[in-house]
Amino acid sequence: MDAGEAILMELQPHTAMQKRTFVLRLAPGMEQEYIRRHQAIWPEMVAMLRQAGICNYSIWLWRDLLFGYYQSEDLQRTDAVKAMSDVQARWSRYMADIITATDTDGEPLPAPQCVFRLD
Repeated sequence: MDAGEAILMELQPHTAMQKRTFVLRLAPGMEQEYIRRHQAIWPEMVAMLRQAGICNYSIWLWRDLLFGYYQSEDLQRTDAVKAMSDVQARWSRYMADIITATDTDGEPLPAPQCVFRLD
């Protein structure tokens, strides 16, 4: 690629990335087990996430709460790929004994609200 082609690539509009956030709660005392399982994430799980169009994926742990964030060009397509994936179903079953999407009172944990963003 020459300099002219590089400049043209920079001038082309980028597809706006859609953002997804989530909060999950760990079962008591499962912080290290959660970390261990993600350090040994299955290669087929990573491949499925990429196939679903997921990028810039991070999960933060604070006490017993997990805060997740990822981007996709098409969250509807991402959700469909994940919903049809046997790997996603196996991973969800594998993690079910250590995480929950409910708060301590049994109510669903809401997705975090974005209150500031600097692009």
